[in-house]
Parts: sequence; structure tokens; C-alpha cells
Amino acid sequence: MIWARPANALNHVEKLEARVTRIVAGFAASDVFWSSGRDPGRFLTNASGSLIVPHMLWEVDSGDVIAVDEVDVGYGGAAPRRAFTLLGELGLSDPVARGIAYSRRSVTQLGCDGTTMLHSIAHADWPGFRLHTPTRIGTSWVLRVTSDNLRNSLQAGATLRPGAGKIGEMIARELDRADLPDWAHGRRTARLFDDCGAAQDAGFVDRCPQRSPVSNRPRTYRLIVEQGLLQLWFELPEPGEAGVLSREARDLIANLNISDDQAGTLEAVNQSASMPHPVKKGP
Repeated sequence: MIWARPANALNHVEKLEARVTRIVAGFAASDVFWSSGRDPGRFLTNASGSLIVPHMLWEVDSGDVIAVDEVDVGYGGAAPRRAFTLLGELGLSDPVARGIAYSRRSVTQLGCDGTTMLHSIAHADWPGFRLHTPTRIGTSWVLRVTSDNLRNSLQAGATLRPGAGKIGEMIARELDRADLPDWAHGRRTARLFDDCGAAQDAGFVDRCPQRSPVSNRPRTYRLIVEQGLLQLWFELPEPGEAGVLSREARDLIANLNISDDQAGTLEAVNQSASMPHPVKKGP
């Protein structure tokens, strides 16, 4: 992947003696990542393993991808204006350039001349994908779902967040999308650890979570869902005295469509928690 500022992006296309065939742009970098369909290994990562994704990608017929830096899309500021100007310099018509620069998410296929639009999906609403960008941990690409995400509200009187059940439904829908990249498709499996100690022993823990109110408090993930090369780590509360999952955890697991034997008491799953279970598909 070639990173380029707006002033150099066109020069790279000329040096490659290529033409732009597809443009992916988004206000949310996660939309650009998922809409591109690219293997996450093609992107740069920072020191913590998080992907570095631009707001605009140009795919060219040489097989290269140009990450256009210092532009943004989807609102009326200076960065989208730079995107609009650059797209005009690329040769796109005013309506096409404007549609890309001022849409929250767009995927545009260009013709053999590199300027004629063959097909475009432009969305004013966002995010198009509700999964954020994954983080590299070892050889896996991981999305974390923390207990903060699973609370019904931020604080008393604050705007309500969706409950755990709704979050489970949303994630299941995203994992079932036909336009999910090939590397994230596959049989969905899950593991549920009986307690935080077992999950920590297996390595599903953040030793120094960001913005943790307690210094060096480990954040542990007891439910691990895998699909293709993607892993989702879920932070669940510890089970009660009887070893029963909380209502919040049961709602989450049920709506992720994980097999029923993982949705009951921990005694029922302890014997098989270390083994992956196929997703129970709906009718």
C-alpha cells in the first residue's frame, strides 16, 4: 500500500503508468477498511497493533493501492474540500467527485479510462459497517467488546446505549453480511471460559487496558467468537455463586446465535468450554 498526500497521489498514479479503477472513501475509517475488502495485513499498524486506515483508498489496475492521506469526506470542512479538488484533478466529473467527497461512505467503480463512473454506492448515513477496525494480536485479528459497551446506559440521565442483547443481534447481522471480506467469512465458532482465571491462562487478557480506572487492572475476555481470521473477544461479568451466567451475558450469547449448550449454566458448559462450537443457524 502506497501512502501519499494529495499533492503526490496523482504523481504516484502516473509513475505506476496505471489508472484508478476503484475508489473507497468514508467518514469512518472502519467503513473504508471493511468496504475495501482488503486483507488487514495490507495496512500499517501502530505500536499497539491497531490498523492505520485512511479516509480514501484508490485501487489501480497495476494491483497497487494508494492510501490518500490528509483528506476526509462526509461533511462541509476543508478536508472534504481537498478531496473534492483532488478527485476533480483525477478527471472525475463534478457530480461524481462531489458525491464521493460529501458522502459519509462511498464505493465507486471507474471505467477503462479511469474517469467514467461505472457504478457507485454513496450513502449519506453511516456507519455502513458497525464493526470497528480489528487489532493484530499475535497472528489473529481481534475486535474487543468490553463491559463498557454492554452497559445499558453511560450514567443516570445519559443517552441510552443498546443493551447486551441488541449488541449481540447487531454483531450477528454484521458477521452474516454477504459483503464482508473473504478473510472474515467462514464457520462461526465460540469458546466460553468458566471464569476469568481460565481466560487469562489462555491469553485472552489485556494487562494494561487504556483508560482503566484501576492501575494495571487486567481486562479479561471470557467469550471468544471466531469466524474466518477474525476473533471477537467479549468481556463478561464473573458468574454468580451458583455458576449461572448473568442475564446480560445470556442475552448476548442467545442473540449471537451461539449453540444452546453455551447459553445455560456454567456447569453445563465447563466440560466443553475449551472446544469450539458451531453457530446455530436460524431457520
